[in-house]
Amino acid sequence: MRPRLLDVVGYGGLAAGVLGTAAYAGGVASAALGLFLHFFIACGMALVYWLACLRWPALLGRPVLAGIGYGILTYLAMNYVIVPLSRATPSAFILPWFIDSVLAHVVLVGLLLAFVARWSANRR
Repeated sequence: MRPRLLDVVGYGGLAAGVLGTAAYAGGVASAALGLFLHFFIACGMALVYWLACLRWPALLGRPVLAGIGYGILTYLAMNYVIVPLSRATPSAFILPWFIDSVLAHVVLVGLLLAFVARWSANRR
């Protein structure tokens, strides 16, 4: 089965942080690198949140507030620290893309990690 072009280009774009603009011509190899980087970064975000919960257990008691805050923090870290230090080409500010990106980090990173951490802590 051949990969869909959108999937290859999307994950290839993630590889641009390492490969620069050459990632867009890398095809499946760039997409594989981008997918690996995506999971590596996500695991790093989860590790940082877990370590923060060990240091500040109060985060476990307020998962909504802590999750929203962590989602915003991860958005800021990725877009204003990690991406500028990478080889990725900066993109123009587009309001709908900005809103979507912040909401995605809040819901899919911050809140998800906060509730998983709380669930995990309650299992002990």
